[in-house]
Amino acid sequence: AGAQASAMPGDVSFNPIIFIGSALFSLLTVSLSCRKPAKIAGSISPTEALRYTGSKPKKQKKDRKSTNGGKLYKMAWYNVFREKKRAIIVFLSLFMGIITFLSVNTFLSSLSVDNYINRYVKNDFEIQNVEAQADKIDDDMIDKIKSMKGVNSINLSKSSTLQLEMSEDILMPSLKESYKRFGLSDEELNQFLNLVKEDPSVLSSSVMGIDDDLIERVNKDLKDKIDIEAFKRGEFVIADAWSYGDDYKNIKGNLTIKNSNNDSSKIFDVKIIKDNSSLLPSGLATPLGIPTIYISNSVLEELDSNAENYLLYVDVDDKYEEQIESELKTISESRGLWFESKSDKTEEFNSSQMVMNILGSGISIILILIGVINFINVMITGVNVRLKELAIMESIGMTKKQIKKMLTFEGLYYAGLTTTFILTIGIAIIYGISVLTKQIADYAVFVF
Repeated sequence: AGAQASAMPGDVSFNPIIFIGSALFSLLTVSLSCRKPAKIAGSISPTEALRYTGSKPKKQKKDRKSTNGGKLYKMAWYNVFREKKRAIIVFLSLFMGIITFLSVNTFLSSLSVDNYINRYVKNDFEIQNVEAQADKIDDDMIDKIKSMKGVNSINLSKSSTLQLEMSEDILMPSLKESYKRFGLSDEELNQFLNLVKEDPSVLSSSVMGIDDDLIERVNKDLKDKIDIEAFKRGEFVIADAWSYGDDYKNIKGNLTIKNSNNDSSKIFDVKIIKDNSSLLPSGLATPLGIPTIYISNSVLEELDSNAENYLLYVDVDDKYEEQIESELKTISESRGLWFESKSDKTEEFNSSQMVMNILGSGISIILILIGVINFINVMITGVNVRLKELAIMESIGMTKKQIKKMLTFEGLYYAGLTTTFILTIGIAIIYGISVLTKQIADYAVFVF
């Protein structure tokens, strides 16, 4: 929660140099690829060119006796695979184009804006004192917001930077996991531990105070519930499981938190939780591997009476949302505070999704067009190559209507086989994409 980077792209700009460069590269590629075939074609005499039919002479097959070999659909099936390489290219082109289009649409449909908002934007408005500066969010400001017509609730989080004492049970697992996650060596971790021995003040943490209502909201989304009343009394503090990896449930112990300004300190039990609510503030910057500690507001004030008001969550009545947003923006800008609204996040998400939709659909349509052009090319070339053959068949009794029907069967075979591939291999690919989408965005819901 609070100011953080988004997984969705923000601003997208178009540089004309990229388009010009792409066009020149395409022109160069086509020119180079055409030179050698053009030279070969130019060296062929007109007489030889007249004999060209587009098909390679094949080994004569043994004649087969059949009572149904002259069926139009059988002849069409044979013609589809007469040039196997061409047929495979057409099938692949059509399959890749259509499956890319379906995959892009499946991916984007799974990234529902409603799911994203419900998962990550739990409040109508957030106001943050990013650097935890004094008096940026004071009591007068909070009272003014509370008095606005339509404001339903306000949650306040406080912030302080306090010193921790080294704990083998609580801090060492977090340090080891974080250094491992970022690819740092044990030697680098030992250097940090030696630095802590020389200067204990290095071992400082962002300690976030949260109000009673907020911890109850967080607890609703926890799989393993905590004792709310014990937390309010200060019997334990909590830390987010992100710093501890998958083994966080087995980590238990005590932690001493000290205020070096007044030499006060207190020992707390620590509970590691996996925050599924996205409501816990991210806190201030700390050394790598030192977790943010969450504590009751009242207990934090006992440790540090100068703890700063850090983050406000504001929830309002829908019919007053636009009016309150305008007032909160004005207040935030005048005080140099970071401000974000649910409507802004929704608009940002929709804008990012539209950009991805345009790019993905554009690529898909190009691939589909390539497949269709390949199909048309193969059909036209096939007819031209078989002109003599079709003329002979017509001379022995095959009507033009039957020829058209045979060619229609060929087209239907291309469509039918492509559809079969999509319904078998394609479905498996799309399912794989849905699984991958869930790993990329935990709020995604498979839609097909």
